[in-house]
Amino acid sequence: MVYTILTTLISAIAFSCFPLFAQESRVQDSTDLKVELRSATGSNRFQLGEVIPLEFLISSTTRNRYLEPCQLFWESCFGYPHCRFVTQWSFDVIPNTGWTDIGWHGCMAMSGPTYDVQSSDVTAESKKYSYMLTNRFRFDTPGKYTVRLSLTVGLDDESNQIRTSPNSMVKSNSVSKTAEMVLEIIPAGDEWKNNVVEQGLAAWTASPPPPTTPPSPEYLKYQQEKDALCNLGTQEAALALTDLLGRGIDVTRCLKINPHKDVAEAEMRRLLVDPDVGVRPVFFAAYAKLLGREEEKSGEISGVPPRLVNEVQETLFVSLPTKKPEAMVQSLETVLRNPMSGYWVIPGSTYDLRDPFSADVIAVAVANFDRLSDATQEALLDTEWDHVRSPLMLPVVRRKAEAGNGDALRRWLELDPAPATVFMRKEVVRPVPRFSSLYLRLPEESLPAQEQEIATNFVALNSAADLVRSATLLHRYTTRATLPTVLPFIDQHLAEWPCAVQIPVLAYLLKVSPNDARPRVERILEKVSAPYCPRGEFFPSLGFMEATPVLDTLATRQVEDGAELAADAAEYLGRYGNSAMKPVVWKQFSRWHKKYVESGAELRIGSQKSTQEDSQLYNLESRLLQAYVHAHGWTLSPGDVDRLSKLIGDENLKGLACTFHCGSPLSVGPAPGNFNIFGRVNDPVFPVDDRIDYLMPMEPFQYSINQYRCRDLKALEQKLLQFPAGSTFSVAHTGSVPDAEGDWASISAILKSHGYSFRD
Repeated sequence: MVYTILTTLISAIAFSCFPLFAQESRVQDSTDLKVELRSATGSNRFQLGEVIPLEFLISSTTRNRYLEPCQLFWESCFGYPHCRFVTQWSFDVIPNTGWTDIGWHGCMAMSGPTYDVQSSDVTAESKKYSYMLTNRFRFDTPGKYTVRLSLTVGLDDESNQIRTSPNSMVKSNSVSKTAEMVLEIIPAGDEWKNNVVEQGLAAWTASPPPPTTPPSPEYLKYQQEKDALCNLGTQEAALALTDLLGRGIDVTRCLKINPHKDVAEAEMRRLLVDPDVGVRPVFFAAYAKLLGREEEKSGEISGVPPRLVNEVQETLFVSLPTKKPEAMVQSLETVLRNPMSGYWVIPGSTYDLRDPFSADVIAVAVANFDRLSDATQEALLDTEWDHVRSPLMLPVVRRKAEAGNGDALRRWLELDPAPATVFMRKEVVRPVPRFSSLYLRLPEESLPAQEQEIATNFVALNSAADLVRSATLLHRYTTRATLPTVLPFIDQHLAEWPCAVQIPVLAYLLKVSPNDARPRVERILEKVSAPYCPRGEFFPSLGFMEATPVLDTLATRQVEDGAELAADAAEYLGRYGNSAMKPVVWKQFSRWHKKYVESGAELRIGSQKSTQEDSQLYNLESRLLQAYVHAHGWTLSPGDVDRLSKLIGDENLKGLACTFHCGSPLSVGPAPGNFNIFGRVNDPVFPVDDRIDYLMPMEPFQYSINQYRCRDLKALEQKLLQFPAGSTFSVAHTGSVPDAEGDWASISAILKSHGYSFRD
């Protein structure tokens, strides 16, 4: 995964910042290009700790010769701007003492869209760019300092064009320029510093003025007062920032650049146990980070040693009995939520973010559970259950389940299965269901004694939310015997139901009567347009619930016709198509790849001159390629890979095996081999409101082998049987949680029962 991220990052940087990697040709004569660096306030004198806004101006007496600087002073890890020439710039401060570099120095990872930046030329009228110098440098000592800006400016000629890929043979013509100014930093007056703290506290705690373009004077004043406190750098500022953290306001960066961290640390230690202070997560994180600052290694991702996290958590927990009620609940929430979202814990450490809390912590959580915020209650029963999994939680989960909480019902079943199952048997026939089949996890595949009651309940409903839950029970627990009861009702309403109801209803029909299902799926297909809800997918959503030969046939027809849902259907064939679909997918991929190349779409997409039709063709071609290579229903032989290489080329073939483990061959067999099984947590969908019950993973872990993904243990078993007899499988220790908790015993039993070897 780290390899994949780094590969993507390197590729993205190479792609978006092309001119940085090209040879640059310097133009010597640039006297016609004028640059100036100046203070935005009109004065070069600033008090120690004062915000220093700068302006850079550029103009030229020669028309159409120089490109305006592109994304000058851009400091962001989001997005990949495409420029005709990427302006390289840097600041220097002379002398090299009396100040500290506190600024932005690149990204550990990047994300976001790629976009072209419109190009303009430098004109005789000066173009102005603003930069806040004190976001980069903190001046610690009074004196005079020379600030120098160095930059390169591209020429407006054929050497500077937006390109789609790096080419070291292209020389980008440019000129280098410098501009400098002298700053005088003087000692700050006490009255001024007090005003900065007072105004800064007021700004940080006030509601911001509405943002406008350009910013209003009120918004600029608000932002300047916040920045002033952030940059002040005094002991009083450190105390004020600590106070803001105590109120739950994230001023972590301001505290990071303040030189008086010893003062902040002492104040945070006091506030942590103060009876009146409800400690919030942002305070907890900042304090732990502050304590860990001396243990960070230069050049590495900064993180907090687990020992310090535990110490802060224990100190806070011990202080709970002394805190006032409201502060106690807020602090308890922080204990329970940290370091659960502890992304700032050192990566790769032995600290397990899934370890349970002590019995004492869980007991306090149980005693105060109903006083916790709804978000914390939901998290503890859902994504963060591992921390509180204990028989002590039984009264909570039973009470919440009986009130209709699905996650609580899952936890009740986990802690005390017998009474939870009795409860579920009553719920499954409730006239208006409160739970979908995701939560009513009875062991039976069907309920002959209850299925008619389930069907009768279904046809009596009219609310979409109720119908969704009821339809999932109909799909999971009933047989063809219920068809006479529900089919007339389905035919009456299927077309008018929202898609969230249509999917489980069609899945039911596909399960109990494929012949009846087919014309009804076709009827819905006539009206479906992409993206189809509930998750933007039609065929894959149905396949997740009930993959069948009927869907294989209908999906194939969509691909053959190049219909609107062709790419959606290709996705289904890869995830859920059976082995008979392998030659079908190959045939369709070969056909659409040929059209993609011969139509010129490939070249147009590469030159960023594509049409909507080109994009649709690319989407279908790439989906079919992924379906063929990553299919769940089959593996690729050496002959298949050779044939694929001849069609798309070796270069395009290289990255296809890097889904889970780079270096694994795309082909399998024919002789027995050695393979690694990777286990990963089935991450929940965020936010919770976006979850579709019947499309959620049923098991806690997913697995993968080579380029193949298996959503659960059953899917893994199906995939394993496609590998050559006599092969050996090993646990791939990736450092992920399932290495310790995945169901390796079950996997070992599966392998041995089919004549494979398993090596842990």
